[in-house]
Amino acid sequence: MAQKMPFVARSVPAFSRVVDPLLTVLSNAFALLILPGIVAHELGHYVTCRLLGVEVEEVVLFHWPDDPLRQRSLGGWVSTVEPPERWRSFLVSAAPLAGNTGAALAALYGVRVVVRRPGMEGTVAGSDVPLALLAERFVAAGLPRQSLAALCLWVGTALAYTGFPSSGDLRAVSKQLALIAGRAADRSASIGYYAEYAHGELSTIYTVVVTIAGLVGVRAVFEFGDLYVLVVLSGTTLFVLSNYDGTNGLTANPVRARMAHAEQIEERAAAGELIPRNEVDALVDLLAHESDAVRNRAGRGLRAVAVEQPSMVAEWEERLFEVLRTEERVACRTPLLNTLVYLRAAIEDTDRLAAVGVDTLTADDSRLRDKGAGIVAAAAEVDPALVVDAVDELVEVLPTLSDGPRANAALALALIAEADASHVEPYRERITSYRDDEYEKVRDRIQRIDDAIESTEGGDDSMTE
Repeated sequence: MAQKMPFVARSVPAFSRVVDPLLTVLSNAFALLILPGIVAHELGHYVTCRLLGVEVEEVVLFHWPDDPLRQRSLGGWVSTVEPPERWRSFLVSAAPLAGNTGAALAALYGVRVVVRRPGMEGTVAGSDVPLALLAERFVAAGLPRQSLAALCLWVGTALAYTGFPSSGDLRAVSKQLALIAGRAADRSASIGYYAEYAHGELSTIYTVVVTIAGLVGVRAVFEFGDLYVLVVLSGTTLFVLSNYDGTNGLTANPVRARMAHAEQIEERAAAGELIPRNEVDALVDLLAHESDAVRNRAGRGLRAVAVEQPSMVAEWEERLFEVLRTEERVACRTPLLNTLVYLRAAIEDTDRLAAVGVDTLTADDSRLRDKGAGIVAAAAEVDPALVVDAVDELVEVLPTLSDGPRANAALALALIAEADASHVEPYRERITSYRDDEYEKVRDRIQRIDDAIESTEGGDDSMTE
């Protein structure tokens, strides 16, 4: 995820109204500044998932808000189906640390290569050579080399900053380490918990270390202790300013506090804990929060609860449908759409469930289409007749879906075909072109469709004879 700007004024409302929009603009500008690193970070997660066979639900390499003057970029994310093997989860979470750091060192070393012309004496590596020598060579390099060196420096520092694990990655890694060690994951004692409010400062220190190592050499890293102290002191000051309330003293930032609460509920639900009704109600209330990030986290929390307690979440089905009707942010809609998939057997208004699925299936945004395929498949599992009129949409959208959603669309078509193949038979040629699909689940479900059609044709022939 992109790093958030740490300072949010709260003490004086009038001051907040002036400062908060400015901080939003600065936060989005910072997200653009580290854009290469964000993309590389999420690619690191995605590539590792593909290499390890971990199912990917959604990939967003970079999120840009619809209104950058009012909403902040959420960075990027890769949503996965958690594998049963803990070591896979660990490697997926830790992948960007190795990938981004290695790429950052390579880019920063490129600065040395670019500015050093043949015949120059000395080296720019090692702690015995000051940064001044590198700066001197940069000045003497000429505009073309300077431009290339500046590009390498920008990309290198962006990769270094995002090479440090995000708060979510830290929590995932600490959780897996705790489970591997044979004890329950306690977020209040995890690495991610302790790093949550210091994440920006830790990322900055890590960036400084990697940048110095890449530009000057590893030994030089230990010569900048004063700089690290300055970063820690400035970060502590910003934290106090961000969380100090004139009435209540030092308190948690309200947005962060709500996000943390929703995240704790999500983690507890994912660990199999039954969530009390009042906490589920609190998550539903957060769906109306002004912060996109809070609404996104509340939706993810409801999705996690719905896996084991669908009937409790389904009590709010009317509210969920209403939020989906009015919610404009794709990042806030997608976890709620996932929630509906888990509620399929508990939802009373199945016609509305099917309608939401079909409408989402034809959305312009590919992320929504992916989720729509899952809801249509869920509705088909309840009753294929609910989505029998969506066959045309399912066939049209198949080529645009990612692996998992494509398998969901194929499942919906298979269930419809097994109930009444006549609705699918006109599309047989187009559907069976996916027999050699790279995803095994798609191939299996296409075969089910073909078998259902063959069975119907065989029955017709025998009756004629």
